[in-house]
Amino acid sequence: MSETDNNAQGQEMHTSKLAKLALVWSICSGIVLFIIASFYTNYAWGLLPLTGLALGVVSLYQIKKSRGRLVGYPSAILATGISFIFVTLIAYHGSWGEPTWPSVVICGTNLSGLGKAMKLYANDFDGKHPTAEKWCDSLIKGDYVTLKQFVCPGSGAITGESSFALNVNVVGRKRSEIPSDVVLLFETSFGINPLGRQGRMKDRQFPNWVFSVLSLDPEGRIYKLRWNQVGGPEILTTGNHKGKGCNVAFVDMRVEFVKTSALGELKWKIEDSNSV
Repeated sequence: MSETDNNAQGQEMHTSKLAKLALVWSICSGIVLFIIASFYTNYAWGLLPLTGLALGVVSLYQIKKSRGRLVGYPSAILATGISFIFVTLIAYHGSWGEPTWPSVVICGTNLSGLGKAMKLYANDFDGKHPTAEKWCDSLIKGDYVTLKQFVCPGSGAITGESSFALNVNVVGRKRSEIPSDVVLLFETSFGINPLGRQGRMKDRQFPNWVFSVLSLDPEGRIYKLRWNQVGGPEILTTGNHKGKGCNVAFVDMRVEFVKTSALGELKWKIEDSNSV
């Protein structure tokens, strides 16, 4: 019988508190990373799983050196494994100054709402979409959408700005004239001024109640041109999602996350479409 076995028989064994802490910390850090860091991220969040990994390794060493007085290998190993997975994910995603898939989903959901609003607007106005120069204003004034639906979390846009643009090739055409697979709305970074937000919120053509209900500061600063954006593939951006692609709304109200490699397949002009 070994010395460790003799000590274990002569002394009461306890579960390592450090192993328990490591397991709880690794699980909590994973939840925090998924819910919070997916939207507001930076390298500091990487300290959470790294700390869990360190606690797990130390607890394993502590249990081994306790000569049988401490138990808790499963908890320590599980904590180490969970933390290692999240550390690996951080390394895989690279810069944590940009959003990941949860923001893609929210972005797509908001864009889907805008696509449906465009159809509702057209139903109310002889089958036509809002005019190009005021399409965002028209959807807000008609109470078809909310200001927040114009914002993609990964774009850095604030309330009162739009992360999306209207395809210039559908302007002035009735929905019935536009094939279903033609791009209607898409993500853009057009309107961002290198000099900063020099426009004023009160210059937006919002109804007066918008300021009171949403507590917006009418003197708040915005990008003046980041609203009512219209254009084509030349102003499309994949920068909101780490260059992997962007959300696109089609005339038939479908919204898809189109990978960068497939952007060239999008139909921008009516004559380019094979859809009836």
